[in-house]
Amino acid sequence: MSFTTWLERLKERRPPAPPRPERGPAADTLEERFSDTAAISGDFDSIEGVAVFLEYANIDGEISTRRVIGKRVTENRSGNTYLHSWCLLRNDDRCFRADRMLKLMIPPRWQPVADPVEFLRDFLPKPAPVQPRRPTPREWASGIKMHARHGLSLLTYVARADGEFAPTELEFVKIYIREIAKLVGAPEDERIVELVLQYAETLYPTKRSMPSVLQRLDEREGALEIVMPCLEGLIRADGDYDDAEREAMQILVSTMQRSRNRRGAASQ
Repeated sequence: MSFTTWLERLKERRPPAPPRPERGPAADTLEERFSDTAAISGDFDSIEGVAVFLEYANIDGEISTRRVIGKRVTENRSGNTYLHSWCLLRNDDRCFRADRMLKLMIPPRWQPVADPVEFLRDFLPKPAPVQPRRPTPREWASGIKMHARHGLSLLTYVARADGEFAPTELEFVKIYIREIAKLVGAPEDERIVELVLQYAETLYPTKRSMPSVLQRLDEREGALEIVMPCLEGLIRADGDYDDAEREAMQILVSTMQRSRNRRGAASQ
């Protein structure tokens, strides 16, 4: 129901008589008559039509008792909460600041609410649902690093076995990054791949770290199936399968076998 319709049916909706007569100061303060100019206007909300009885101290300290019909609740930029309402005493719109309400009572029994400010804040217009923000490439890259770090450690260990990364080896690291990006649902964006690649290029895993890396990959279902084709391609990328790379692969294979043997024994 709109506020205009409510006005037309005012007599039908007159609230029960309050526990004490209404009375007000000789003149309402400017704040009550015109509202706070800094108030942020809200749409009509569920406070519309709610009958309220107030004991109110205005800005000058004068106390009045009012029967009002709620119209809307707003909050200004200073954080003050206001009740915009139709005042039955003045037969006009009035605005009351919540923290100046000495008492706020609602029918049918006119029981006072414990805290007028908290009571009215529940009637503030609710903000529209925020649309989920699309992650930035850097945020996607951060998530991919968490999923790819063990596979990247494996690839960089082998790639660095004979020195620094060769450009052809980097291509297979990129393939692995793209596969993990698909796994986590990241969009196809080369900026994301480059950010993760920059991270991979900072990794210098050691021979001592390989057992732990391989065990973690072996424990995650499907992780080795993703990384092994990239590893095989990386080893052959420079056309030279030297002793250092052969040693690295032997360590990987033996570590994988030991890990699987332990898991098989534990399951029996």
